[in-house]
Amino acid sequence: MAEEMNYEKVKRKSLPQSMNIIVIIPEYIRRDTCFYSVIYWAIESCIQAKGHTAILTSISKDMERNLILPGYFAEMGIAGILTVGTLTDNYIRKLQEQRLPLVSVDQYYEAMNVDVVGTANEEGAYQMVEYLIQNGHKDIGFIGSIDVTSSIYGRWCGYQKAMSTYGLKVDEGHSILDASPLESLFKVQSELENCISKLHSYPTAWFCAADGIAVNLINILGKQGMNVPEDISVVGFDNQELSQMCVPALTTYNVKRAEMGRIAVERLLQKIESPMEPTIKISIHGDVIVRDSVRHLSEK
Repeated sequence: MAEEMNYEKVKRKSLPQSMNIIVIIPEYIRRDTCFYSVIYWAIESCIQAKGHTAILTSISKDMERNLILPGYFAEMGIAGILTVGTLTDNYIRKLQEQRLPLVSVDQYYEAMNVDVVGTANEEGAYQMVEYLIQNGHKDIGFIGSIDVTSSIYGRWCGYQKAMSTYGLKVDEGHSILDASPLESLFKVQSELENCISKLHSYPTAWFCAADGIAVNLINILGKQGMNVPEDISVVGFDNQELSQMCVPALTTYNVKRAEMGRIAVERLLQKIESPMEPTIKISIHGDVIVRDSVRHLSEK
């Protein structure tokens, strides 16, 4: 109504025809060709489709530690910032000091007001554990470094909530929660193998906080002469390509990575156009993908 009555001061400014959007990626996911590559592609495609330029740049450990910004900030006008994956709180604060709209993709920063677009981690984990319970499992373990990323911590919370809802005990003796470097969290089998070797017994099923962990676990159990799902059931999270290629094919939770990237771009453009909009967290729900890695305990 104010616009119709020609109150100029309340009119929203139109976005420039072309803007530079910087996409900052930590070093540990720079070479990722599975999970994050889909998000990069979606972000770049969406930015270009809207007539803007995406500038993808990785941040080394030294840059992150010493709070060094990419040179692009000085060389060209940046209209907004997207961060993908986990950066330190101090580095996020350094980015906030630039007074530019900022949206984080796949990582929530509890201590700061940062817009986030991510997966419904807690709800998705709840559904995965509920699926195991519906298949007769009561002794269910969790594997994931809960202090490393907000995503994995959210999955741990969802796991606990499902167990509590169904009146089941969480046996931390069947869970592996140890911190692990981000570079090796999903890939280095020896770290998980070392943790597994310290357990005195196994649950009937494990919920792994990522597909990479689940695939490594299946390989480790195979070395011990155990078959999945005949001897133990395993589920993952993310629905990466490797979840379909492993034997048996992995039951997992489908993370809508392309949607995550697209919605993050749309949210950033909203923040550029209307900087006073409140900070929000957007959680994108996926679905359970049933494959071959879970056994119903009533089966003979």
